[in-house]
Amino acid sequence: ALGSRFAELYPTEIGRMALDGIVDHGQPEAAALASVSTTFEATLKRFFDWCHNEKTCALYGQDVECMWKNLSATADRDKLLGHACLYEEGRCFYAVTGEDFRTSTQKMLMYKDLEPSIAQYYPSWHNLGEAIKRAVQNEDATAFSPYKFAFNNTKLNLTDMEASALYANLAVG
Repeated sequence: ALGSRFAELYPTEIGRMALDGIVDHGQPEAAALASVSTTFEATLKRFFDWCHNEKTCALYGQDVECMWKNLSATADRDKLLGHACLYEEGRCFYAVTGEDFRTSTQKMLMYKDLEPSIAQYYPSWHNLGEAIKRAVQNEDATAFSPYKFAFNNTKLNLTDMEASALYANLAVG
């Protein structure tokens, strides 16, 4: 963030610079929000298509977009119910708001596929399909609880550098 800002303010003072990051802190806040929301919507549509056509998705062949939109509307209006306590976090979370639902959806969209050794610690497109199915069929939205995604590197026994490397593919595709 500092390097890109410095380059923007003092372009003639830079010889060479390596920048690491995908957020342009020099753009107005409204532009940043527009970018995030546009990317979320595009990725969500890709997920709907993928899940409808991918045999390994829990909702293969179904109208996933319609299900998701109905759940989102219900969460805004009445909240969604969760049925499980997350004992390792020491919390029970029974009501999922619309904001919780969409934020958790966004987190599950981060990774389409994961290595089996770390898949249990990170949300993926497969998890999102399963979570939507449980919320629709069993009326259990526990997977959309914000506490479900509390990440703890010590569970994976990763250094900060190793944990950061897992996010590198988000910047490069």
